[in-house]
Amino acid sequence: MTSGSPSVKEALARRIAGEIVLSSNPGLVMRKWRRLFNVTQAAVASAMGVKPSVVSDYESGRRRNPGSTFIRRFVEALLEVDERAGGRHISEFARLAYTPLDAILDVREFPTPV
Repeated sequence: MTSGSPSVKEALARRIAGEIVLSSNPGLVMRKWRRLFNVTQAAVASAMGVKPSVVSDYESGRRRNPGSTFIRRFVEALLEVDERAGGRHISEFARLAYTPLDAILDVREFPTPV
């Protein structure tokens, strides 16, 4: 799975957007994802075509509940900035999401044979 794979980016974008939308504090979730991607407010704002103060206002709670269009643009900007920098974070999330078919998902010790 490469960083350019549409399915990886789509799944990651849905996960980020869903977490923001379902949160009781969307600004904190936006900040969390921006920091996970190691992107500055200025960089994401530039990719979105807004001033850094707009991103800052949402993250700090000075602006309440970003709309769906803003959230979509925010997520796309995060992914775009990461891709321009080599796609390291997208690739890492893809690697974490990928589970080989022969992977051992859980190991437990039972007192009696199962």
